[in-house]
Amino acid sequence: MKLKTRITHVVQSCLVLTQTVAIGVLMAGCSITVNPVTTPTEAPVMNAEAVRDRSIELQEVVHSHIPESVIESSSESLPKIGDLQNTLLTCQPMLPGVQAEANEGSVYYDGGFAVFIKPDTDVEQLKDELASALSNEQGWTARDSNEDASSRRSHWLTQDNFTISVGVIEREDTGEITLAVSASSPCFMPEPPYELGDKL
Repeated sequence: MKLKTRITHVVQSCLVLTQTVAIGVLMAGCSITVNPVTTPTEAPVMNAEAVRDRSIELQEVVHSHIPESVIESSSESLPKIGDLQNTLLTCQPMLPGVQAEANEGSVYYDGGFAVFIKPDTDVEQLKDELASALSNEQGWTARDSNEDASSRRSHWLTQDNFTISVGVIEREDTGEITLAVSASSPCFMPEPPYELGDKL
């Protein structure tokens, strides 16, 4: 498969992975649902650029725990952390038990990255080691979602209520393995000039 085609597939897969909870689509045969929330809270007013920068910082934390020895060199051709602009999306609870927000116009920011994993990698061992490392990050709490038991996605909630999602995408036709990560902000009311639908 040509590298350009691989990159297009991975970017699309990563976008699906990072936005699945928000838009309720299907990925890898697993539907994702969110528990009903009956006690909405007020979304705080926040600086959208500061929220983006925090998402980038958290992505870099996750990346630092991925062993360089398992990353394919072709990953260098993928967008780097912070390279892509992301849209401020309509606020929705990202995990079961996380409250929705009462404010009309509240948004969240969802940034992410992906890397190719070498085909001879023990994926289960990689997932276990990464999960252990992230669970030891100060203020990070492992969280369950309402995904099918066969899902290859894991989630953490940070002390400042960002949702970290880590997933593995394995293509049966090519054997290609992609590790995709997202860092989604809590719901907030963006300070001007930003609003729902803006990219940054």
